[in-house]
Amino acid sequence: MPTLSKSFCIEVLGRRSQTIIEQGTKIPTQRRVSFSTADEGQNVIEIHVLQRHPDAGMGDELYAKYLVHEVPAGPKGTTKVEVHFDVDLAENLFLKAFDIETGNALPVTLP
Repeated sequence: MPTLSKSFCIEVLGRRSQTIIEQGTKIPTQRRVSFSTADEGQNVIEIHVLQRHPDAGMGDELYAKYLVHEVPAGPKGTTKVEVHFDVDLAENLFLKAFDIETGNALPVTLP
C-alpha cells in the first residue's frame, strides 16, 4: 500500500506547526480536527496548511491557505467546526468542514 512522502501540518497560534498527517502514513487517508473561533462574531476560519518534506533542513513550506465560510457567528471560542483532511493516492490534500452543532457542511475555498 502506498505511503505519504511528506507530512501535512497546520499553522497554529504563535506561528508554530502541528502535524496532522505524518510522513509514512498509508494513503488514501483522512484526519479530523476540531477548531473553534478566535474572535467574537467570527464567521470565517482561515487554515494554513504546511507541508514538511523528509529533508528537515527545508523546514515547513506553505501548501495552501483554506477559508471555511458561513461559520455561525457567536462569542469567541463557542462555535466549533470539524475539518476533514483527506489525502488521495496522488498525495493531494482536500478539506471538508462541518458545523459540529448541526452537522451541516460549510463551504471551503482557496483564497
